Amino acid sequence: MRYELSYFELLLKDEVLETLTTPTQAQEEMFLVTVKEEVNRIKASWKNHVLAATSESWIKRYIQHHQRGITELLDSLLKEWTGQGNYLNKVLEDALEELRSFIERYFHGYYNLDERVSFVYASLAKHDIQKQLIVIRKLLSGTAEEHLPLKMLLDMLDNFTNNTSDATYNYRRIAYMKEVLHELTNLAQDGIPLTWSHIIDFIFYVNFNSPAFVKHYTNSLQAELVKESTLNGQLGKLAFEYKVINQKQVRPGLIYMPELKSAKELIAEWIIEEMQYLREKQHLLNATPVAPEKDFKNDFKIILDMSVSQFACLIRTFIEIGVIQNKNITELVRFITSAVQTKRSENISQESFRMKYYNIESGTKESVKKTLNRLLQHLI
Repeated sequence: MRYELSYFELLLKDEVLETLTTPTQAQEEMFLVTVKEEVNRIKASWKNHVLAATSESWIKRYIQHHQRGITELLDSLLKEWTGQGNYLNKVLEDALEELRSFIERYFHGYYNLDERVSFVYASLAKHDIQKQLIVIRKLLSGTAEEHLPLKMLLDMLDNFTNNTSDATYNYRRIAYMKEVLHELTNLAQDGIPLTWSHIIDFIFYVNFNSPAFVKHYTNSLQAELVKESTLNGQLGKLAFEYKVINQKQVRPGLIYMPELKSAKELIAEWIIEEMQYLREKQHLLNATPVAPEKDFKNDFKIILDMSVSQFACLIRTFIEIGVIQNKNITELVRFITSAVQTKRSENISQESFRMKYYNIESGTKESVKKTLNRLLQHLI
């Protein structure tokens, strides 16, 4: 695998920069021309090698090998040659950054977003983000202090700009912070007073799946549940919150911690677990032994030519218009799921039925309407 960055490595290893601590104008101009020619040669070579390659895995290794090499060269330039020929340093730094940017633009599919950034790139990103943060805080004018989730988001950005250690960041994390700042600027410039609802919608939209935020949100839900005096009230509250969470918009491809699930998924899973716990608790409190019917087959079920979603929609409709009079939805669901099978599900789980009962899609409604129209036509 041909390595194209040897020229820059030799410049640093052979201490060329040290010999040009005070270069003449002619030396500076010659150095700039030579570096630009090398940059153009490298770009052309990359294009030719990628076009000639027949293996995707080889291209990926080839591009990422050079991406990593540029990072190491920039770090070496910053650590070993600071103050040595400042003009020449700047020429090399700009050239290497130009090559990195070229890889990011032209070979985006092979660019490794999880590769650590150079300290030069991190320093520039910190400067840009810090400037934008000052503007955003002025636009928000104290809103962050009123809403903890927004403060968590801004603190995450502050921690990056104020970090003076050698902690490393990757391109994905910095790209996330830049996109959050862009979206936050748009939000702040709308001129609409930001409420709790606005802030939460924004946090979900930018997929800030920080464990601290997820914990804060679930704690706030738990505090709301305590206000409900009955299990049915708590279950109803959770069912409503589950619907609200599922309707939150999330920007595709944007996530704070890609190793974790999205904030939406994490909180939805928490709600489902809480609902399952409360139902089990309710079942234990209401459980009464029932004598089995001797002449009745325990495995008998009504077979329907409907999907679970359509059946759940139909049952909910019957309840809402008063055809079904049962008040205890939990007991009704338990009975229905044990006594019915659909064309695709021989055994309907209670959890599956509940999820579809509380989240009815428009397509499901249309299918049920067609079924009811066939029923009406049959009766006419």
